[in-house]
Amino acid sequence: MATLRNLGYLVLGVSDLHAWKHFATEIVGFQIGREDENHVALRMDNFEQRILLQKDDRDDIIAAGWLLTDPAELEAYVEQLRARDVEVTKGDSQLANQRRVESIYYCQDPNGVQQEFFCGPKMAPSTDPFSSNKIHSKFVTGDFGLGHFVPVGPDLELSKDFYINRMGLKLSGYISPSPEVTVVFTHVPNGRFHSLATAAMPSPKTLFHMAVEVESLDDVGYALDRAKAAGIEVTADMGHHPNAKSISFYMKTPSGFDIEILSGEIVIDDENWQAETYQQFSDWGHKPQT
Repeated sequence: MATLRNLGYLVLGVSDLHAWKHFATEIVGFQIGREDENHVALRMDNFEQRILLQKDDRDDIIAAGWLLTDPAELEAYVEQLRARDVEVTKGDSQLANQRRVESIYYCQDPNGVQQEFFCGPKMAPSTDPFSSNKIHSKFVTGDFGLGHFVPVGPDLELSKDFYINRMGLKLSGYISPSPEVTVVFTHVPNGRFHSLATAAMPSPKTLFHMAVEVESLDDVGYALDRAKAAGIEVTADMGHHPNAKSISFYMKTPSGFDIEILSGEIVIDDENWQAETYQQFSDWGHKPQT
């Protein structure tokens, strides 16, 4: 059975590219890749782009890209989706070039996010390695992919069914802080605790938050200091998640949704993993700052 390898990239529709460029490089620590009047590509590693900013007044997520090993695995995965009654479309060369991949397919999920499936990501030349004057360690990517994101919508069961039973993501566990709210966490076989989580909750945007992981906890602290010094809205101070075992903080992006900077997320061994339900998002910290 063909399986998704990792979350390869995100495409964000943003209204203020200039504000995002400053936020991405000076606060988070990304590197600017290629750019034009309507797009800015952000680098985290040797990929040409991990996050594509697209000029768009929605200030929300547009697409998420999932890596498959090779063309044969991609075609096999697409056939699995179609067998599960998912309408999948092959992307043209223009879309593939914009996403900097060799081959791409896409479908729409129940929350309005374009889920994209690709192989052959374009790599930056060895003469142009990733460089950031803000990150002292490195972003945790490679086989683990970009990080995670949390799309929300009105129907949790529909979302859960699509992500697990259609796309084939694996259940990591739940957090249910109240009878009205349950968050479902899912992962791919690389074992990163979650690449996608979802919930049904009131939100002005589909993207509740996105997250990137840094190798050193110090880099979480440095980013928090940079955010506070720059007057960035910190929505949740440093804290520890009981399910993922990560330490992180959350801050507001120029588009209004949050980005989480984290370190220390656990890796799941599927053969011995048992999904559990927690009643709280944090066992210490993550105090609201607004």
